[in-house]
Amino acid sequence: MSDVGYALQVRGLSKRFGDFLAVKNVSLDIRAAGIHGIIGPNGAGKTTVFNILTKFLAPTTGTIWFHGQDITRLTPVEIARRGIVRSFQISAVFPNLTVLQNLEVALQRQAGLASQFWRSRKILAQLNDRAFDLLRSVGLGEFWNVKAKSLPYGRKRTLEIATTLALEPKLLLLDEPMAGMGHEDIASVSSLIRSLADRYAIIMIEHNLSVVSDICDRISVLSRGEVIAEGPYSEVSRNSAVRDAYIGGADG
Repeated sequence: MSDVGYALQVRGLSKRFGDFLAVKNVSLDIRAAGIHGIIGPNGAGKTTVFNILTKFLAPTTGTIWFHGQDITRLTPVEIARRGIVRSFQISAVFPNLTVLQNLEVALQRQAGLASQFWRSRKILAQLNDRAFDLLRSVGLGEFWNVKAKSLPYGRKRTLEIATTLALEPKLLLLDEPMAGMGHEDIASVSSLIRSLADRYAIIMIEHNLSVVSDICDRISVLSRGEVIAEGPYSEVSRNSAVRDAYIGGADG
């Protein structure tokens, strides 16, 4: 399959755990730029879909194409090398390293130098310009010498996004990027993600429907493992099946 304009295309994706069918015949078309939101009540299968797309889980059935290439049977390492990069619900930065050092480590990994720690300071120094460019682009330039553990929570999540950008993604998967944030942090991180949408394909799981309505270009709604609606938020939010799914399932 090769449709110009789409980064990722999924057809007939299912995942069975014993007798339980967690994901049922999911199909997705993710454009080469923009933000595609995946929403639904708890237990809808959203994280399972992410785990399949990044190959932490193998699909029971279905096919995944990335820029026209079948990637269904690739390993997680091979998927990452193709440029599919994921962030998780819990901030995953090195707390005792500075903001700059976190970026340097990510850039070192991208450059294939992660195993050469005996030369690390010399190598990492060569990556400083790129690291500072990334920090400035996400609004963390003034915090370059602050240890990650000392950052407010929202800025830690911003640093995590910066480290994923250091891996030069073609498709960025964000798993609940607003989880645990206050209103001010949500506004800042939402603005950052929106600013990336013209350069990257982004898939985002998010429970904050206000954020979803503000920044997502297109939405897929999952309920009990199935896509029950897809389209702009203004359209799917009026869908009676979507309203019923949220009434019948605990969102949060």
